[in-house]
Amino acid sequence: MITLLNKKFELDLSLEKMEWYASKLGSDCAFFIQNKSAYAFGKGHELELININVRGYYLVLLNTGLHSSTAMAYKNVRRREVLDANQSLKEKIHLPVSEWKTIIENDFEYSVFQSLPLLAELKSDLYESGATYASMSGSGSSMFALYKTKPQLPEKLRPYVCYESIL
Repeated sequence: MITLLNKKFELDLSLEKMEWYASKLGSDCAFFIQNKSAYAFGKGHELELININVRGYYLVLLNTGLHSSTAMAYKNVRRREVLDANQSLKEKIHLPVSEWKTIIENDFEYSVFQSLPLLAELKSDLYESGATYASMSGSGSSMFALYKTKPQLPEKLRPYVCYESIL
């Protein structure tokens, strides 16, 4: 909406100013202004653009309609960088997508999956259906998966699919 208003009313706001306004709406809202891959840090409002190549992968986005509150997500969060000091997420994300399954995990999954076990089940189902990588999005409760080829999703996942496209 901020970028639309900026364009529609010819406000000539800089990206930085639009990101600042967006961060007032929510800690991680600034991420959506540039619509580019970025490493978010701080409270999610500080961004460092990164180059990730997922062209040719199929993206599937699932939404269960379940609610995962920020408090739920933070309740038992396990920070990966504390657990794995050998390599940061910024380094891991540049490895081939085929390696992400064993080295990149959303820090909130452990906590949220305890409260919403359906999400853990769906992640497992995504992998069983051939996903190269699957994860919870943010603090939940959407799930996404990347596939090398067009997926043939089982009926169990179909009710939750809200987006499916090649990147």
